[in-house]
Amino acid sequence: MRKKIPISKIVDFAAGRLSREESLALLDEIEHDQHASQDLDLIASMMDVIEKEGDGLLAERVARPVTFRSQLRSFVSSLVPKIQAHPVFSGAAAFAAVFAALMLLLPPSSPYGTLASLRDFDFGATVRGIELQGFDVAFDLYREGDYEESAKMFERYIRAFPRSKLLEYAHYSAGASYLRWSEWRASSLFIGFDRERVQEGMGHLHDAVRLSINGRLLEDAHWLLAKGNLMLSDVEQASSELRIVVQMGGNRREDAAGIIRALQVVQQQR
Repeated sequence: MRKKIPISKIVDFAAGRLSREESLALLDEIEHDQHASQDLDLIASMMDVIEKEGDGLLAERVARPVTFRSQLRSFVSSLVPKIQAHPVFSGAAAFAAVFAALMLLLPPSSPYGTLASLRDFDFGATVRGIELQGFDVAFDLYREGDYEESAKMFERYIRAFPRSKLLEYAHYSAGASYLRWSEWRASSLFIGFDRERVQEGMGHLHDAVRLSINGRLLEDAHWLLAKGNLMLSDVEQASSELRIVVQMGGNRREDAAGIIRALQVVQQQR
């Protein structure tokens, strides 16, 4: 009795993620497995629909991420009844088709998404007690989730007051806003980051490190640089930044040490 072919492997084949040798071997298996052949037909037809109907969503993902997320949820939900109407419907095939939809419509997710995420980050504690006139609106925008406009407001301050004593705080805050703006997610399974926004944010954070002698701000800047490097999957540089945070012995020391241990486990499993 032949072993059932995993549905995930069929999805990988349909999406073109297998090597030539792996694809030929799988086709040989499918030839002798009627159910796998039917699953492949279903997944391939669904992916064809997804590619055609997903074009408009791709534009929304770039232009209006919030609108895109809402439309993506509706689009994926609309796939379910189409799959259920298929004569060879199975729970696994339905999951595979929806999974394939996400793979086509979303940019590549990050292998370190959870560790790199800044979803719960608030830089308010680092700048508390500092008279940051003109920053209040930008901080409010950040807390309201408008990270793009928050980052741009901090940058306007940097351009307008290049010799300000608060320049280090402006760079730090712009960097945090850019990193938070870079993050996208579709449930907790898919977490990724816009590379250009991450790089913009890290540029500001490097400027903050260069300008500042404030220990709390420096600790958070190195913490964010570690996160930014994880967003770019640069584990070596991220670990270097995390070691700096540990050596500084501040409030983020234990968290930094925890991420270093987690990265070591991930690296061992790869």
